[in-house]
Amino acid sequence: MHYAASSLSWNIILDSDFSASLLWVGNLVDGSGQVMPSVSWSPYDYISARLSFPVLYGGDFGEYSATGQHFGLALEVSLGSGKF
Repeated sequence: MHYAASSLSWNIILDSDFSASLLWVGNLVDGSGQVMPSVSWSPYDYISARLSFPVLYGGDFGEYSATGQHFGLALEVSLGSGKF
C-alpha cells in the first residue's frame, strides 16, 4: 500500500487562546482517506479542549471507507499538559 499525509496548523490565532488545524491521511491506491479539521482552545497553561470533525471518504470497500463515507464529531479535554 501507498499512503500520504499532510498537516496544517495555525497556533494562537490573532493572539488568542484558539488554534486551528487540518489533518489529511490518504490511501493512494484505493482513493480513500480521512480529513480532520479541528479547533482548539487553551484558556490556561494546563487545560485545553479540542473539537474535531473527522470525515472518512472513498469508494465502497476502501481501507478508510469500508462501510461508506462517515462524518463524526469529537470533543477532547486535556488536563495537565503545558504549552511548548
